Amino acid sequence: MQLGGRIKEAREHMKWSAVDLAQKSGVANTTIGALENRDSRRSEFAEALIAAFPPATISHEYLRTGRGTLVPDQSHRAMESTTEYRASRISKRVPVIGTARMGEDGYYDEISSEVGAGDGHIEIQTADPNAYCLRVRGSSMHPAIRDGWYVLIEPNSTPTAGEYVLIKMLDGQRMVKELLFERSDSIGITSVNGDQRRTIYRDELDAIQAVGAVLSPSKWQPD
Repeated sequence: MQLGGRIKEAREHMKWSAVDLAQKSGVANTTIGALENRDSRRSEFAEALIAAFPPATISHEYLRTGRGTLVPDQSHRAMESTTEYRASRISKRVPVIGTARMGEDGYYDEISSEVGAGDGHIEIQTADPNAYCLRVRGSSMHPAIRDGWYVLIEPNSTPTAGEYVLIKMLDGQRMVKELLFERSDSIGITSVNGDQRRTIYRDELDAIQAVGAVLSPSKWQPD
């Protein structure tokens, strides 16, 4: 079973219709139907769909990778006492620190980058105390990331191959890409909406941060 089948399995377990999932994720129900019917292996909307499911009820790891079970092992999770796990269940007010004006091939300019800039917040579950959101302007990454949507950045999370990452280069370039691999001396990336691949060496990198979710404008709230 691929991603599309796992999304359908989770939706049916929650007794949600495709319309229900569309309302919760901000992804069109026709897109959800196509993903499920084709049992697609991947989708640019994967993170938005996965984030719509409550992690205490549906395993996000299972949805992403197929590993484990659909429903988390509650007996095992109850034994976990780490702060990270407890924090991951807390819905937090994640600040929107500014706007990313998207250019071609995932490159962007930050219009603002200061926490507390008065750009509102998004209520979402995250274990990262330094999580922040950026509003995306421009349509160069449509439909993966739409104009006016938000990306949740988790700088303390470990980026995972096959997921989106925010990359900051020492020369000042910034981009959102899909992570292909990580090695001791380099990382491999590809464009979100294309097949252009690139290898970046560690000595060129300022930071690589995980994109935890892509969120619709309806998730935004004023401060």
